[in-house]
Amino acid sequence: GDTVVIGAGTFTGTVALNKSVKVIGQGAANTTVNGGGSNGFNVTADGLSATNRMEVRDLTVTGAARGVNVNSNADYLTFQGVTFNGNTATGISFDVASTSVDATIQDCQFLSTVNGVRVHSTGIVNLLTIDGCTFTGNTGGGFYSGDASSAALVGPNLTDLIVSDNTFTSNGAASNQTGIYIER
Repeated sequence: GDTVVIGAGTFTGTVALNKSVKVIGQGAANTTVNGGGSNGFNVTADGLSATNRMEVRDLTVTGAARGVNVNSNADYLTFQGVTFNGNTATGISFDVASTSVDATIQDCQFLSTVNGVRVHSTGIVNLLTIDGCTFTGNTGGGFYSGDASSAALVGPNLTDLIVSDNTFTSNGAASNQTGIYIER
């Protein structure tokens, strides 16, 4: 896939990732995508392979409902060095009725959202790696998967979850959830 480099500054609106690309900012302190109340990124395309991935790196996403919404069967995804701050629903959402294989979330910050990372009850993720991230002040929890009250709940929606070297602080204040909440 191609590489799109975003310069320093604040950019308002939703970015549609509907083909395999690498989106690289100038660092979380310098490049900001403000979702303007909608989603910051809508992901509907795959990376090409495990070694040629769709990537979003080195920027901040704020002012969005969902910082990143994976709402299609999207495989080989990497989110690295991204700060998700003040989004009203989630930092990264693996949405309903979609299946993703091999997603990596590395060195990201999830600050003051509802859920930092959420796998919805009918969304499926196989091989999800969360490494070196910080989850702070997310009212619904740092990582959330499942919803036992869903009538559409069938089978596991999360397999091969790898969580390492992360920090969870002051999450779940509004819902009695915590750093990691998995329900099945």
